[in-house]
Amino acid sequence: LTNALAIACLETPGLEKQGERMLLCGRSLDFEACIILRHGKKLKRANFCKYRLYPMCQPRKANKVRDEVFDLAKAHLEKYQHDVPLLLTLTAPNVNGEDIGGEIDDLMKAFERLIKRKAVKRMNRSWFKSLEITKNQERNDFHPHFHILLMVPPEYFYKDSPLYITHDEWLKLWQEAKRDSTITQVD
Repeated sequence: LTNALAIACLETPGLEKQGERMLLCGRSLDFEACIILRHGKKLKRANFCKYRLYPMCQPRKANKVRDEVFDLAKAHLEKYQHDVPLLLTLTAPNVNGEDIGGEIDDLMKAFERLIKRKAVKRMNRSWFKSLEITKNQERNDFHPHFHILLMVPPEYFYKDSPLYITHDEWLKLWQEAKRDSTITQVD
């Protein structure tokens, strides 16, 4: 799979350099003795391509993101020890490949507008967002959406709390921030 992806890039105009880097990805690894960790060796130097969709680099990127989320949560909980994570998914209608770049820009701007809304600022103390793009093979279009980890006070989960935001309110807030009333789902 890794070589097939690299070769496909090599044969695609404009992606030749990425293909070359992918072919060389992980081919040269230099290790040195690691006395401190006592496992014998430590990676000193490598030539990874750093493309997050390339199978050789994807796990490395996922580990880095996981560590960032854990660090965020740990730092947050040092200050607000009783806060609770809330996972929020924000969607938008599918787009074709030609429009994906503009749609991603629109999503980023919409998220900034959303996070500044009074209702969201009041209940959210910190957040971590991740953009995911899935492809519908049958229609050949793309579905960009956000997965967001919000750190909220425990009072958020009481329906009579001024911090609580219902599903319908989240949908309305996201439609307004995205400036798109055709959005039908948030989770």
